Amino acid sequence: MLGMINPETIPELGPETREILDTLTRDLFCLDQARAALEDELARGAEYVRCLLPGKISNSRFRTDWAFIPSAGLGGDLFGYHQLRDGRIAFYMLDVSGHGVQSALYSVTIFETLKGEALRDVDFGDPVSVMRGLNHAFRMEERNSMLFTLWYGVWDEKTRVLSHASAGSPPGILIIRGGAAVELKAEGMVAGAEPEAAYKKLEFQIPRKSRLFLFSDGIYEFMTSSGTMMGLETFIQTMERSAAETPEGESSIGLILSALSEMRGDTRFQDDVSLLEVRFE
Repeated sequence: MLGMINPETIPELGPETREILDTLTRDLFCLDQARAALEDELARGAEYVRCLLPGKISNSRFRTDWAFIPSAGLGGDLFGYHQLRDGRIAFYMLDVSGHGVQSALYSVTIFETLKGEALRDVDFGDPVSVMRGLNHAFRMEERNSMLFTLWYGVWDEKTRVLSHASAGSPPGILIIRGGAAVELKAEGMVAGAEPEAAYKKLEFQIPRKSRLFLFSDGIYEFMTSSGTMMGLETFIQTMERSAAETPEGESSIGLILSALSEMRGDTRFQDDVSLLEVRFE
């Protein structure tokens, strides 16, 4: 509660002052009720967004784990994976500019477009076709000047080839068992800014027992307890160490978040945070 005023505890006040205090008390009560209702609606909205996130998978082909931490009640991050019509698997990480309800609504719209493969003349098995289609469909001048980044990859289990494209997003990071991290990033402009933006597709053959990490930039753009910026390079090193310390077949998400928390000196991120791990068998 914001606090209540009891005029009866101040007997020397005159009638006019008492009336003002009565009105102020009622207004504060109404304000507190409105705030509680708004927080409840935001919590319901956040729960709806969380329900859209994919179930964690564990099968003979790959396993997944993830963390989703909005900075406010609602944020602009979403990610997913699903099987395409030809049996290949699509993985994607989406980050809409800004925070709050507007960003969340926009990210849900784009997410549902990806999940439902709901763009005409777009081949959702071709990452470049996806980037071009979304870039044309979600133009900033028609969307309240909002932009978004996207990493989109398609994995073929038979060939073990992962084709991928990027629209201004952080790279996907592939950590090969017993080896160093490999950055998977094809050059491409943030989506929504330029209708004729060019995108590029790259391919990488995934070794067995590799770990793919997709993430939003909020997970590494923060000041550490020592007063330095975390940065992408340090974050990649953190993922490498965590993956090396994780028993084979188990998720390293917990170790990564624990290491980041120790570096920050607290448990709260300032930006939306999404982290997806795919463990290829």
